[in-house]
Amino acid sequence: FEVGAVAVPGERDTALEEARNFSCISVKDNGPTIILEGNSDIFFDEEIISGFTLLTIPSKLVSLEMTVNLDDPLARQIVKANNRKRERSLRGANSPHRSLKDTYNGNFRILVVRVSDQVHSPSYEANEISDHVFRDKLTMTTQFRACSNNKLRFAKATGPKVTNGVFDVMVRADLTKAYDSRICVNAADDAISSRHKDDIGEDYDYIMYICPEVVNFGNAAGRADMGGNKSWYRDKFGSMPYVQMHEMGHNLMFFHSGEGELEYGDPTGIMGGEYEMKTDWGRMCFNAAKLFTAGWYSDHHFTIAPESLDNAAVNMVDVNAPARGNINSNDKVVVEVKGTGEDTMYFMLHRLEGMTRDMISDYVDTHANRVNIVKQASPGMPSKSIEHLAIGEEYTKTNWAGSGQTLHIKVCFIERSSNFGGAKVVIYLGEKNRIDCDNFDYFSNRYEYHDINDNNNCDDNNNYDNDDHDNDNDNDND
Repeated sequence: FEVGAVAVPGERDTALEEARNFSCISVKDNGPTIILEGNSDIFFDEEIISGFTLLTIPSKLVSLEMTVNLDDPLARQIVKANNRKRERSLRGANSPHRSLKDTYNGNFRILVVRVSDQVHSPSYEANEISDHVFRDKLTMTTQFRACSNNKLRFAKATGPKVTNGVFDVMVRADLTKAYDSRICVNAADDAISSRHKDDIGEDYDYIMYICPEVVNFGNAAGRADMGGNKSWYRDKFGSMPYVQMHEMGHNLMFFHSGEGELEYGDPTGIMGGEYEMKTDWGRMCFNAAKLFTAGWYSDHHFTIAPESLDNAAVNMVDVNAPARGNINSNDKVVVEVKGTGEDTMYFMLHRLEGMTRDMISDYVDTHANRVNIVKQASPGMPSKSIEHLAIGEEYTKTNWAGSGQTLHIKVCFIERSSNFGGAKVVIYLGEKNRIDCDNFDYFSNRYEYHDINDNNNCDDNNNYDNDDHDNDNDNDND
């Protein structure tokens, strides 16, 4: 698996890895995990796909530290890579092979493993961690349910000695000597496989490991296997909803969301890297490219290839509108713009309210309450934010798809709240296909006004409220 990470705020300008970082998990008895050291891009002749490539590694190549040196000439002769079917395997009795589509929809259970050695333990007790993952008003589980349009639901794992989704494990290793954060995971897996299999059972799909502060994470707050089912966290960061969602996003095959020169600099969504270090912060969703891939709003997607369909005028609403029932059949949540030889673009309307009301204050004036455009070379790859359009603003791309004409994406207007409506966006290729914004009226009164105090999903501050979703959901998957 390629390892994805999110940095500690203030340290995101430092590269998390000099090269792509991969780990291998044994297909036999779910362990151990082996770190591949060296330049994997040079080593492998064929593309390796995170979560799908199967490696055959002779045991004599594995060091005592559970690493394989890809720069060793012997490794080149023996290690083989074969891409298997594009499906993921999740551990647990509830988890047969699932397609990627199935990964984004349905009910899944999470096992949280609180890892301690003889001296060091995570700062939060098991019951507090359970609250931070499953029970608090804002958690990864409540926010995923909201952002996914109630299509992706996580619940607590159960097991003979699993308490409210959390299992405490004592490892024999001295975690102060863990030169890599993965050592914390390996030590926990070793303890579980040798002493606690029957205590945990198999009623889980994903595993979150909460490691003590002494474990060396570098500048990372958490890490996760891309397309896998494991994520691991640097102590208190494992209780922060933003960090939880970011790492779970990597498990779901979401790569980073960048902006400018920063790999994960997009401040509008979870797969960026801009967040506050709080357990009650993280009311954000994913950007347009990720939402389109997940398909959570597929009934309200719109795809246009401007070289074949010259223009379009789109009614757009943000992700809060479906949650409040303020959406019509012709409204769109995500728009995909495709062109031959062009990176695919996606855009959506962002609102600083409800389930998307959190954003670092430095970016509110430039990114919030706008139509945000991102580009992505292909599904599942990293995306990059390229424009944030306010009312009357326009994005242009010359010589779109080699046509010799300029692509225009223009925001005609944006209603003041999702209670009243959305935005009107026009797309056209070349001046002969121009759509004039003066042809449209504002959306005012298009929706019957919903008093927020009469809407069970909104609180007194016009914010989406997850209280109606049972956070203490032991039976969600039954």
